[in-house]
Amino acid sequence: MPEDLMIAALIVIAMTVFVIRRALRTPRYASGPDWHRRARRPDTDSAALPVNKCHLGKVRHVIDGNTLIISTSTQEIRVRLGAVDCPRNGQYWGVAARRALLELIGGRQIAFESHGADGCGRIIATIYLRDIDSHGWTDVNARMIARGYAWVMRRHYRQLPPARRTELNRLERWAQRNRVGLWQSQRSPARRHERVDNG
Repeated sequence: MPEDLMIAALIVIAMTVFVIRRALRTPRYASGPDWHRRARRPDTDSAALPVNKCHLGKVRHVIDGNTLIISTSTQEIRVRLGAVDCPRNGQYWGVAARRALLELIGGRQIAFESHGADGCGRIIATIYLRDIDSHGWTDVNARMIARGYAWVMRRHYRQLPPARRTELNRLERWAQRNRVGLWQSQRSPARRHERVDNG
């Protein structure tokens, strides 16, 4: 009997060590079972928050990978991530894009920088999430591109400063080159977008 308890204790200790070592080895923005085969993702946590242009709110509902409902102190508004596009629900990779945005900001307090409104009455915005560890800000729009859940809408990013446009383009090229997320498949709507944008 004591030998059985000792063997069980050793198994529990070994499993605990394995889980801790794996957690420490996992890249910060890894997703999916094949994270270890991908190149390390670029850091998107160093966004400078344009404080004078930002509003605060709480994410109430994530509709798809680039549309959400935010509750401010006075109202609930529908917001679309600016300068990025992603598959809709029902399209290839659409469920994954929605889930990624939900995991990233669902129910969280965020800051958003408005860039006007679209024809559907949604506020076009850059979303920022406070990083608890570094106390810096994460540009959610850029993070969605770097993780391969969205692509850059070059026709609709003129309102951004040139440095931010350059950064979005760099992150998209990185995701394409490393076949991250929706760039893994030729079925992806991003592939059709890529042909239109470059054609």
